[in-house]
Amino acid sequence: MNQPRQILSGSTRNPAAGANLVGRTDGATIIEVTVVLKRKQGIPRADLQRHVLMRPQERPIADHVTFTEQYGASDEAVAAIKSLAERYGLTVANVDQKRRVVELIGPASNMEQAFGTELHDYALGKKTYRGRRGPLLLSTETIPYVEAVLGLDNRPVAKPRLRARNVQAAYYPQDLAALYKFPQGDGTGQTVALIELGGSYGPQDLQTYFAAASLTQTPTVQSVSVVPGVPIPYGQDTESDGEVMLDIEVVGAMAPGAAIVVYFADNTDRSFYQAASQAVHDPATTAVSISWGSPEKDWSQNRWMRGIR
Repeated sequence: MNQPRQILSGSTRNPAAGANLVGRTDGATIIEVTVVLKRKQGIPRADLQRHVLMRPQERPIADHVTFTEQYGASDEAVAAIKSLAERYGLTVANVDQKRRVVELIGPASNMEQAFGTELHDYALGKKTYRGRRGPLLLSTETIPYVEAVLGLDNRPVAKPRLRARNVQAAYYPQDLAALYKFPQGDGTGQTVALIELGGSYGPQDLQTYFAAASLTQTPTVQSVSVVPGVPIPYGQDTESDGEVMLDIEVVGAMAPGAAIVVYFADNTDRSFYQAASQAVHDPATTAVSISWGSPEKDWSQNRWMRGIR
């Protein structure tokens, strides 16, 4: 068990601002962790720059099979994490090489040993979260394959950005789209993925809104539960509900012919990554929208969001 270890670059975490230490996390607590693996090879910077400069309609449709073969996780990387799991008594719940993830489940004490850290519970306002201090320490056999380890720390990572205002005039999204010369068309054949970290939506309220907006067709909305227990019932978290409804209403009013798929996750870095990576790796997805956010200082230094694709 006493293998040489190295610091996982960018993995250092500190308690959230205003959080108070409660005590050590119960070692028997079952934790789910997502290990994000490095690519077989890096994507050439020139390809990324060329893609960024293209307009959306100019970008070629991704060949998911070829992309996975070139830039997915290697068999060696997966084997390294499976070996880590076996060594520390963790269960491999899922492997997805195209998304470069291995999901592990096990007791908190085993997770601490596997990733060289200590877990503590913190009080933050009316909520508690599980967190850690300092960097993660991985064995020298494992660290070459790992980009990030998500889920050991389950603090909230983002907030809804909706702000209510008293205004003299109001506009529907399609009115603003016309002012900004939004491309013609109703979005038929497109699938827009929305990432939501809380709340839910009310189908009847959406119907009412779209009717008031004088849409000639009602957009189709589908929800995907990324983790168990979400979405919570509509009306239990009104602030988050407002964010979800606003996202759907804006997309639906501007592109009523598009399919809208709402990916619901809980508000942690692990779930955020899982939702976004599932969305971009679904061959049907043609656009992704994330309206939740928080300052960069609230995140770890791991640039895992850059590597979702």
